[in-house]
Amino acid sequence: MVQNRSTYASWDGLEAILLVGRHGTVRAAAEAVGVAHTTLARRIAAAERELGITAFVKSVKGYVPTEEGEIVIERAGKMAFEASVMAKSLDTADQPLAGSVRVSLSSTILTHIVAPMLSEFHTRYPGIELVFDIADTLVDLDRRDADVVLRMQQAPAPDLVGRRIGQVHVAAYQHIGSEHDRSVNQDCVPVIGWGDPRQVHQAFSRLGIENFQIVASTPDIAAQVALSAAYKAVLELPCYVGDTLKQLRRVSDVAYGFSELWCLTHTSLRASRRVRAVTDFLSEGLSVHRGLIEGGGRDAAKTELA
Repeated sequence: MVQNRSTYASWDGLEAILLVGRHGTVRAAAEAVGVAHTTLARRIAAAERELGITAFVKSVKGYVPTEEGEIVIERAGKMAFEASVMAKSLDTADQPLAGSVRVSLSSTILTHIVAPMLSEFHTRYPGIELVFDIADTLVDLDRRDADVVLRMQQAPAPDLVGRRIGQVHVAAYQHIGSEHDRSVNQDCVPVIGWGDPRQVHQAFSRLGIENFQIVASTPDIAAQVALSAAYKAVLELPCYVGDTLKQLRRVSDVAYGFSELWCLTHTSLRASRRVRAVTDFLSEGLSVHRGLIEGGGRDAAKTELA
């Protein structure tokens, strides 16, 4: 039966067929470009459906291209070559870097860590415009919703490459002078929540605060700080926020890590000099602030932000 053919096939799928044609197996091709072999296999299957063909047959020698698969490999190879020539003509080493790069990150990371670094970035790369997407949800780099993300998660997806910055720690804070600088060991401590009360209870329990009442809630951290002052309440904050606000002091003996911070881009963008300049600058700058991110205390904040 003749399969339905599409007039469209994504480059990811065509490139996957080209890579396997060159390397002989899915695993070898995946290792060569640094992605998971399952990801490459899915792309090939999607391209076969889009094109209405079978690109390979398996044999003891590996993946053998069919006649149609050979046509795809030949044409995709020409496309890859032309794309490389075009990229070099647009992004040559002797050209100053220029253009926009979209960066997705949380407002607190931008405000408390990244923004103070950007004067130096502009001095180095005056032609690059940074477009910041303040995202509360995960953007899709496959769809180019952003070029670079600063993302809190445990491990990046197979299609993403980048650098682990460190483990983000949180601690409990209170405004200096609230209730005469009272101890949080008192009965029924007022606290500011941010969402599911069960998660709030678990978080404050991990910080050694068991008996408390949620007096107000909001997911916005700047609003939490304002509410904390109004209610003279305790709040949980990332240490890179709490330790940089002079009006706050820590009231918990412990800080705990709740997620990893990564600086990531899509594998298809790692050859872009413009994107690489941004990821390298952010990764290096954030690493300087690792002590602050990982809860090193106010002294770490003073040292790193000096």
